[in-house]
Amino acid sequence: MGGNALKRTAESFGEHTTIHGLVYVLTKQFSIDRIIWAIIIICFAGISVHLSIETYTTWQDNPILTSIRKTNHPIEEISFPAVTICSSGLRTKLMEEALQKEFDIWAVNKTVTDKNKEKLTSEFLKEEYKIKPKTFSILSLVKAYLSPEAMKGSQDLLREQLVSCKMEKARQCTLDEKPVSVKMDTSLDCFIWCHRDTTCKSAVYDPSLLTCWNLVETTTITTLLGANCDSLELWISPSEVSYQPIKQYEKIPDRNCYEGNGGDPSVQGSGTYTGTSVEDCKLLCDSDLACEAFVYITDSADASFDQYRGMCHKRINFDEQNCPSDPNWSLYVPREYTNTELGVTIYQTLYNPLTFEPKQTSFLDTSCQLTKEEQEASENLPTIDLLINPKRKEELEELQKALLQPLQNYTQSLDQKLFEKVHNLIKLASQPCFEDSEDNMNSLLYSCEWRGKIVPCNQIFRQVVTDQGYCCAANLIQDDNHAENNATNHLQMVPMSGRQNGLKVVLDQHRGDIAFGTLYEDTEGFSAFIGSPDEFPMLTQRKIPLASGKEHSISLSAYGVIAEGVASVVPIKRGCYYFDEKKLDLFDTYSFVNCKMECALKQASEETSCTPWYLPRGLNNSAMCDPFTTSAFLTAMETAEVCDCLPDCSSITYTSSSSSSTLRGCDSRNLNLSPLCSTNSNTKLLGWLQSVKDIYTEKKLEVPVDQKKHLMDIRENYETQKMRAKDVFTNYAQEETYNHYDAFKKDISVVNIYFEESTIIEYERTLRYTLFNFIAALGGFFSLFLGFSIISILEIFYWFIFRFSREAINRPKASEKNHD
Repeated sequence: MGGNALKRTAESFGEHTTIHGLVYVLTKQFSIDRIIWAIIIICFAGISVHLSIETYTTWQDNPILTSIRKTNHPIEEISFPAVTICSSGLRTKLMEEALQKEFDIWAVNKTVTDKNKEKLTSEFLKEEYKIKPKTFSILSLVKAYLSPEAMKGSQDLLREQLVSCKMEKARQCTLDEKPVSVKMDTSLDCFIWCHRDTTCKSAVYDPSLLTCWNLVETTTITTLLGANCDSLELWISPSEVSYQPIKQYEKIPDRNCYEGNGGDPSVQGSGTYTGTSVEDCKLLCDSDLACEAFVYITDSADASFDQYRGMCHKRINFDEQNCPSDPNWSLYVPREYTNTELGVTIYQTLYNPLTFEPKQTSFLDTSCQLTKEEQEASENLPTIDLLINPKRKEELEELQKALLQPLQNYTQSLDQKLFEKVHNLIKLASQPCFEDSEDNMNSLLYSCEWRGKIVPCNQIFRQVVTDQGYCCAANLIQDDNHAENNATNHLQMVPMSGRQNGLKVVLDQHRGDIAFGTLYEDTEGFSAFIGSPDEFPMLTQRKIPLASGKEHSISLSAYGVIAEGVASVVPIKRGCYYFDEKKLDLFDTYSFVNCKMECALKQASEETSCTPWYLPRGLNNSAMCDPFTTSAFLTAMETAEVCDCLPDCSSITYTSSSSSSTLRGCDSRNLNLSPLCSTNSNTKLLGWLQSVKDIYTEKKLEVPVDQKKHLMDIRENYETQKMRAKDVFTNYAQEETYNHYDAFKKDISVVNIYFEESTIIEYERTLRYTLFNFIAALGGFFSLFLGFSIISILEIFYWFIFRFSREAINRPKASEKNHD
């Protein structure tokens, strides 16, 4: 009976249920129809169950969904990215000044003279820095720590040695030639004298003895540099030239203005010269625009005038009619000028003046360590020969190894206390971000603008440490001890769209200040790093080159990610960390880039047992890498395995693209129109200053501009003459065209950093499913394929509990009643 009740209940359920297809299975149908519909219902039920299981698995394994929240998030609500700018090469001026101050304190109770200072300097370096004499210089030490690959520095150690040894040998100040000396009042006269003599290749002048030497062979710079030659001046003729007179002179015999003109002392002129001929006098008067004539003793002068023979006497401000008669003298007066450009003198473009400064003991110089035999091997060869001659390769490698070993031993044994002293010098070796006085305007940041308004650069930038030494950064968070908090009244950099609303920086490299042996790239200019404010600037991994002589436009864009309502999900399933959720050992707050960097640092530190000086060393305070292990550390960082680092739940990611165009310089086409060609006296860099200086000099007028307060647009390639003397490319050192360069091509770079669009795309991390979403998904699957819903569950409960029970009870009773 129960089976019949169940059958009747099922048939009735099939007729009334909302579940699709059951009516063809549970009611009276052909068998084949019932089988087909049963198969269909089973298949769709299986699909619904499969999709439900897949949905549940996805919910559990990937509970977070990232989707576009909006495409017009205003950039005013995000931070301006961190901008780090680095200059190329190292500088020595500030290091030298710091060492001098330290030396003064050390030698406060000692008597320091020019004769003993070199010895005391060696003692100072030995006591304070533990550097033994005749090993290596402090500059070599600093270069090793700032070099991307310290082993490359071995070649520069050898260059320093070759130059140092030649300079020490030259201190005897002996000329190979024995030229006839001539008394001259000024070095200019000496060099003009050389110009007239086509056999003269160079001229040397000693102002202390008023003596001029004209040399048949070209005298090199190092020949004259040394203790006994510091007062000498050397000019080198660039080519063999012939003298062409500028003026034509009339000889007036028996006339003498040597005794003056009515007692007026001004007629004496600007010079009296011995050992000259009449033609020499013409040349000397030609070269002096103030010279109006000269007198010269005649060949027939009596013996009492022998002391004046060969003498030339220039005349100025004189009246020819008042010159007395004198048979022993002749007066030469220019009557006609063959050169109409009287302001141009013949010596302006013919010579390259090398004025030697008084010798000073440098704390950064190295002493000659080469043996006598090693020096003799290069004695008659150019300094650069050892570095380029393939036949001397073995000699080169042996010397490099010998010079490098003391530096390696020193850095490997350097303790933390001593390194702090070296570290102070490392800070000073980089180009300073800001000028500290009118005497030191050679800073990296020439000018800064924010949203079109000029702002002091120290309100935006500060000095920070990077993997390339100390650089200048804006909006960068760096809390370690390396950072310099030298920015005052930090500007809140809220971004706006448009080039005119971004950051504009004019950079100035000051190429002439860069020390030899400190440039490792072929490109001229600067490097920039753009990233998140909490990202350590690793320029060896990512940077934007900023060439000199260019204006660069760096267009920024970004996208943001926020997380809402996902904190309840465990991080591994969430796929991200909140900034305070995971603790890092080396950084205060969590970020994905910081986590990856810490992971790579730890692995590299474990492999090399050290960490470079510029990177955080963590709680275990691992040993500091010496410069020769740093390259191995960086290689280990690049090959480090991926760690348990998850993206930030909320973050801003910046991207950039750059373009550039050449700076035009300054002339009448853009005078007072373009920023770098302004006559505004408040502008430090004047693109027209050298041209104006030449114009005023030609007219013997003083430039009405305080040149000490401005930077020249035409600059010298060598910071000092001593630096010039150390150049192994001696032909460069002697060429005027190489010594001077255009700052607008070699030093200046203009950088514009701005957001191009006013909005960014913002993504959102949300829960993929809540419980209600999951139930709705299940309902969708079963409703779509079966028409099954929650009401269907109630139908099943109703029919197979209540109706079946009622059918099973009532039917037997009705049957018994009918039977009775």
